[in-house]
Amino acid sequence: MAVIAAAMGMGIGHDAPTAHAANAIVTVLAPLDWPVKSTIKRTQGQRQAIVFADPNDGSARAALSQAIEVSARSGAPFTFCFVGPAGADESYFDTPLVGSAFRMGLGVQFDPGGVEAGYFGASTSGVCVAYDARGRLCFYGDLAPSGDGYSKDDGSEAAVKGLSRIRAKSDHLFLCPITGPPLRAAAAAE
Repeated sequence: MAVIAAAMGMGIGHDAPTAHAANAIVTVLAPLDWPVKSTIKRTQGQRQAIVFADPNDGSARAALSQAIEVSARSGAPFTFCFVGPAGADESYFDTPLVGSAFRMGLGVQFDPGGVEAGYFGASTSGVCVAYDARGRLCFYGDLAPSGDGYSKDDGSEAAVKGLSRIRAKSDHLFLCPITGPPLRAAAAAE
């Protein structure tokens, strides 16, 4: 778990760290370093981002288009990790959202039981974790937050800034509020 508390930046906190992004408080559950146990391939020396989503969450569609934009602007590849209940087979993941991710050329991974989501501290559909070339967390939040006071561009702008930070010179963390539905509840409901 990251140890962070800040206003659109980085500071030090404890155990259940919080960070203030715009007018919201964000609890950062993602690890500061890429999880060693993860089976999601990390390319050394390359910036990368992962969006965790329920394959049946229609609101995660906005994150798809934002991921394409952020990838084009930052040069960082994106993987969509679709989370389902333990034991889910490929038919569970055969949804229009997953098909769109494949057609858009995004990396796609299936996560029955939410093991990968757990490694990265993802508990809501649409949450994005991005890591710099050193494997250090540089963005955490929704790419397309919803609700009063948020623009769909708030998350993508923060993600681009995080993924574009100067290599090895900064540990500045960019944040965006988490507004998606819970992953665990969505997976358990099936």
